[in-house]
Amino acid sequence: MPERLARRYEGFARCAVVPTPFPDVPLVEAMYWHHNRHADPAHRWLRETVRKVGASLDDPAPTQIADVDASHGERAFPELAPASQRGERTPTPLEEAVSRTRLAGRTVVITGAAQEVAAAAHEGASVVATDVLDEPGEKLAAALRADGLDVRYHHLDVSSPADWADLASSLEAVHGLVNNAGIPMRARLGAVELADWNRAFAVNTTGPMLGIQTLAPLMPAGASIVNVGSVAALTAHHAIAYTASKWALRGLSKVAAPELAPRGIRTNLVHPGYIETPLMATANPVFTQAHLSMTPQGRPGSCEEVAPLVVYLLSDESSYVNGAEITVDGGYSAHGGVKAITNALDPV
Repeated sequence: MPERLARRYEGFARCAVVPTPFPDVPLVEAMYWHHNRHADPAHRWLRETVRKVGASLDDPAPTQIADVDASHGERAFPELAPASQRGERTPTPLEEAVSRTRLAGRTVVITGAAQEVAAAAHEGASVVATDVLDEPGEKLAAALRADGLDVRYHHLDVSSPADWADLASSLEAVHGLVNNAGIPMRARLGAVELADWNRAFAVNTTGPMLGIQTLAPLMPAGASIVNVGSVAALTAHHAIAYTASKWALRGLSKVAAPELAPRGIRTNLVHPGYIETPLMATANPVFTQAHLSMTPQGRPGSCEEVAPLVVYLLSDESSYVNGAEITVDGGYSAHGGVKAITNALDPV
C-alpha cells in the first residue's frame, strides 16, 4: 500500500469502534481494498460495511483471506475479487453482503414505482414503493421481497396532500426521496385542454413539491432528494403541458437545493432522454424515430442505465453534489440541434 494512503487510513482506523470481520487482516488494508474496489470513503467502510458484513455472516472466517505477495505487505480477498480476475461464478454470501451496503440502513421513498426500486433495494435500502396503480405496485414489491429485499408498497397519489400525510405517518425517518412519478400529456400548444394542463402540473410539479414539504421534516442530515426531470425541460419539446411542468420542476429543484442544504439535505435532478419505459411505449412512432435520429448514440436508453445514477445521488458517494442537473440521454441535449446539420454535411 502506498505510504501516503497508509497514513490516511491508519488515522481512520485509530478512530474505529466497530469490529472487523477479518480478524487476521489489518483494518487499514481492508479499508484500502474497499476504497480501490468501490471508491467509497473510508469512513463508509468503518460505519457500515464492516458492521453489516460482520453481522450478516455466520462464519466470517479468516480462511476467506489469503496472502498474495508478502514482499509488498499486502493481502487479497479472493472471494471478493472482481469478476475479470476470478472468472464467471455465482457471488458468495460475503460478496452479496458487501455489495449491498451503499444504502444500508436507509429508508428510501420512490414514487411512480420503477426500476429505481430494485436498484435501491439491492444496495441495502428499505424501500417504500408508491404508485396509484396498486396491483402492479404490490406485485413488484412482493417479487422483490421474494428475492430477500426490503420493499413494501404504499398507495400514493402524489397530487394529494392527504395521501402524503398518510405515508408520512407510517414512517419514522426518511433518508431518500425519489420523485419519479410523472404523466406525459402530449397535446401541443394550440390543442391542450386546461384539465390536462392542470393534471400535468399536479403530478409532475406539485407532487414533488408536496413530497418535499411532507417528508423533509423526517429527513436527517445526509438525506438526499432526487427529482426525475426530462430532456423536455432542457428544450422546446412540443408537448406543452409536460414540457412546462418539467421546466417548473427544475425551478423547484433549484430552490430546494440551497433551502435544505443547511440541514444536510441534498437535492439533485436527473434528466432522462428517450428511455424504454411503459410511458414511452405509447409514443407516436414518428416521434420515436425523429428523437432517436437526433440522439448521437442512436438508440433508446434503458431503466438500468438511469437507476445507478439515482442510487449514486442517494448515497454518500455524492455527499458534495447538490443542485446538480445530470442528463442521461445518449447525447441528445448536448448538440443543441446541430446534429441534423452535421449529418447533412457528413452523412453517416
